[in-house]
Amino acid sequence: MGSHDVSSIDWLRRRVLLDPNVDVTLFESAAIVLHLLDTYDLEGKLLAKNDPKARALVYLIAFYCSSTLDNLNATSSPIQQAVMQHQKGQPASMNPPGVDQVKLTAWVEVVAPFFEGILQENKGKGIGDYLLGNFSVADVLFGHSLFGIHNKPISRGLGS
Repeated sequence: MGSHDVSSIDWLRRRVLLDPNVDVTLFESAAIVLHLLDTYDLEGKLLAKNDPKARALVYLIAFYCSSTLDNLNATSSPIQQAVMQHQKGQPASMNPPGVDQVKLTAWVEVVAPFFEGILQENKGKGIGDYLLGNFSVADVLFGHSLFGIHNKPISRGLGS
């Protein structure tokens, strides 16, 4: 896997991890984060090594953030831009004009309540104020997604 050359793929070259210690090349954010944790978080400070339930929730959040949640602000990849261009009959843009009510509704009615439910359940059980109770990689992944949504007004249904 490490021998693959991504230097000719411009958009990918900016979002890649080359880990020479294990000869691996990765380009998906969730894959990069989970690889770094599995390889270098030897004490399990951010990813509980001996807690299968917590690890399962981290995996759920990692893939939910990098797939479902990312689609709320997805305009970054060439594929997403091509789809936008085709659907709207106009050139793709990182911040297309107009209000995206579907994305706003998805955030308000599905995504926010899902994560709020996890946080409220943890608080109710007295186990902490974070997604896994204590601060973990799940909070980093979700925070990164929130940062992306916050910085792209289209995702919040506010136009460009």
